[in-house]
Amino acid sequence: MKRLFLFSIVILGHVFTATSFGQVSYYYEGTEVRSTTYDEPHYRGPVRSFAADINGDGFWDAIVPSGLQPPDPPGSFELRILINDGNGLFSDETNAIISGPVPTICALKARFADFNGDNRTDIFLSSHGYDIAEAPGEPNVLLLSTAGGHLVDASSNLPGYSDFTHPIAIGDIDDDGDIDIYVGNRHLVPDLPYKLLTYFLMNDGSGVFTVNTSRLPVSMTKEDGFRGDTAAAIADMNGDGHVDFISGAASDPWRVHSSTIFYNDGAGNFSDDRKRDLPYGVLGEAHSVEDVVPIDLNGDGRLDLILSQLPMNELPGWCIQILMQESDGSFTDETNLRIAKDQAYNPDGPALTEPIPIDFNGDGTLDIYFWDVNVWDYPDAPKLLLNDGTGHFTMVTLQAFNGFDNNLLFSMALPIPTGRGGLVNILTMWSHQNTLYFQTFKGDTTPTTAPTVTTTAISSITTNSASSGGDITSDGGASVTARGVCWSTSANPTTADSKTSDGTGTGAFSSAITGLSPGTTYHVRAYATNSAGTSYGSDVNFKTSYAYTLYVSSNGNCGDISPCHTTIQAAIDAASTGVVIKIAQGTYSESITLNTSKSLTLQGGWDSAFSSQTPNTTFIKTPKAPQGSLTLQMVTIQP
Repeated sequence: MKRLFLFSIVILGHVFTATSFGQVSYYYEGTEVRSTTYDEPHYRGPVRSFAADINGDGFWDAIVPSGLQPPDPPGSFELRILINDGNGLFSDETNAIISGPVPTICALKARFADFNGDNRTDIFLSSHGYDIAEAPGEPNVLLLSTAGGHLVDASSNLPGYSDFTHPIAIGDIDDDGDIDIYVGNRHLVPDLPYKLLTYFLMNDGSGVFTVNTSRLPVSMTKEDGFRGDTAAAIADMNGDGHVDFISGAASDPWRVHSSTIFYNDGAGNFSDDRKRDLPYGVLGEAHSVEDVVPIDLNGDGRLDLILSQLPMNELPGWCIQILMQESDGSFTDETNLRIAKDQAYNPDGPALTEPIPIDFNGDGTLDIYFWDVNVWDYPDAPKLLLNDGTGHFTMVTLQAFNGFDNNLLFSMALPIPTGRGGLVNILTMWSHQNTLYFQTFKGDTTPTTAPTVTTTAISSITTNSASSGGDITSDGGASVTARGVCWSTSANPTTADSKTSDGTGTGAFSSAITGLSPGTTYHVRAYATNSAGTSYGSDVNFKTSYAYTLYVSSNGNCGDISPCHTTIQAAIDAASTGVVIKIAQGTYSESITLNTSKSLTLQGGWDSAFSSQTPNTTFIKTPKAPQGSLTLQMVTIQP
């Protein structure tokens, strides 16, 4: 049985439907930045990549077949395979996945399918090498799976032409149970015969391919009046059970033609007698179609078409066309009805290419994500046609979703399905010199919030320290990166005040509060921090112990307690900061002055045994404190 492992870039020959599960909000959180290196200098900028489940673990991985393009000097580099750990983090596992030599290629597109019939993912990479007209081209690459779960370079199963391949498409065109390939060259390169500008690669079922041009329409193989294409797709457009061939227009000053559907004759052949020319878009004849995506937009069971286009001279500007298939097989241009006004065409913006049908915002309907958009030069460029659920779209930027860092939204931001209810992660890549960097923005339908934390009761109180801590019962959906307690003499302290740092993660933790002053009231709160912010536990207050206590009795009798002073001034002079001075009941007519920077507490109303206090029984003159501070408790000031 044939198996196509078709990521959204290459979903062809399939009617897209989605089960609605309601509109939800969508949020993103950036993970750590990871990297891998090349043996030689690379270049600075965005990196082309593709996605599929390479190792069969159910998670989508990334394939990076990058090279240098103008204005940089020519250069192709070893393929890189980044494996997804299932949590959105990727690592370079190229040498573990590929047995034998790793191919070197500057690929433009990739297609994934079971080409050799072993029910594992294989890869076809189309290449053009250095993307200028006079370039020598580059052979395409085929990676086939092996019994051990690895991939091997099986490019020898291809014809080995030095192609200048741009459009490719895959499908079982002759209904023999295996996947064939269409290859379209943009123009001639040295040693490539004119008649091989476009050709089919017919699969023998084991992943060995033979060139065939006889199945193509004559208009695509003849030298005189040759029609080229820059986009292609293979899908059953008329519902007869046989896949058809869609050729996207590639207009040049010397050749002008529309995009065309060539219908399968039932035996895998396509001819100019069985075709349907498609309506031109807003650009008219002066355009080229970069991508064509068959998709059922209105749920009527018929495949419609989305085409991304460029002006003939390939100047900046995007143009999107939506063609809806009618019951008689004809197509109606409903672009202006299905895309918000003035959003389908912008002559001043970047090209929007590589449209990917994918449920981006988790509402159960397919949106259109433009994977190849030059936001390096156009940071505010849109990348997404957001479906309202009825096949009508609004163009938005990724910045419309919470959590994206605009500095990391490089051109090749690759959507990675998670398999969790339509959720999508975004893998961004960029390169500098010989290092490839990559970071995942993880999507979720609930916002990341600050953690939930409680404050532990205060214990082990001394004159200058205490113990507390906290318990983090929820991380809020993101890793807790900092936790501890903070304190101040004011209520509701924050991490801007004194604090501890007591590790990361959830659960209970202990904190040592130090550097306190004796006899002072402090407020403490536990805190926890994640990417959404910092949260706090409740405010808990306590008072540190006094350093020691002095006693005052006007008759010099303090019972068995010592030291016992007969004047308050003598006790003040003898005390150090933080001391409490307990004063027996009576009237003290002496002058009281604090001339040093000490903090002292005067407590009155004590009985002769200093065991209990009675208000309004200790009378003193107004004390003076040119320096330091005096706290008065249960004393009465008299003239």
